Amino acid sequence: MSELPRRTQALGRQLTGQISDLLLPRACALCWASGQAMLGQGALCRVCDRLLRYSSVQVSLASLPLTDLPVATAGSYSFELARAIGAYKNAGRRDLEPYFLSALCRSFDLLLTRTAASSLAGQPLYLVPIPSSRASIRRRGFAPAQLLAAGLARNLGSQGWEARVLPALRQRPAYRIYLQGGGALLGAQKTLGLEGRRLAVAQKMELASPAWSLGLASWNLEGRACLLLDDVATSGASMEAARILLEGQGARVLGGLALARVPKRQSGTGG
Repeated sequence: MSELPRRTQALGRQLTGQISDLLLPRACALCWASGQAMLGQGALCRVCDRLLRYSSVQVSLASLPLTDLPVATAGSYSFELARAIGAYKNAGRRDLEPYFLSALCRSFDLLLTRTAASSLAGQPLYLVPIPSSRASIRRRGFAPAQLLAAGLARNLGSQGWEARVLPALRQRPAYRIYLQGGGALLGAQKTLGLEGRRLAVAQKMELASPAWSLGLASWNLEGRACLLLDDVATSGASMEAARILLEGQGARVLGGLALARVPKRQSGTGG
């Protein structure tokens, strides 16, 4: 293709984007800047774009008190990363997904170097999302970890991995927890101590059935290599409860991935 058609196409895309910005003005998901600051931008203005990228490249293995699983996270649950996760979960800013998927890929790369997962190249790798409560799914209209797992599976597939989402976990309905005598554990996790968190999450989480089975069949987990995925890692209670359930069915849980880790000074957000 000659230089002139390339420039014409680039100019056409630029004009289309500017017209779209004028007709459908967007606001930055973090600072709510609009107008000129968002021309040619995506979910974020230029400043917030740089800040979010910087806050999500601080990849490390989180030290979580309630599990010894290796859990790789992309950054600390603070400042721009915390605000972006909140905008994604509670304000429906799905246009932030590309940032999060890049962050999860970085966390995945770190986990490969620290676990036996690196030996699984060419074999199926199952991404198991930590389930959201039914109430939060109704309120938001989606399950964040489920969507992120689907996006990460696509990204890993483009890198040659045979990655699949395995929705093998769910949260029990509140009425069943009450009937089983666990009503006292239904409150917000951040009000509970470590032991209370562990008991609450274990009481709420259970194995799920495939959608097509109408509850009459269960997932075949024997020998499947699994990675757990959540948006925020706090105490590790959710990761450990998921690990116990999956390994009880013969799965191999290699570790976990999360967008952010909650600093120890904070009382908690998520599991």
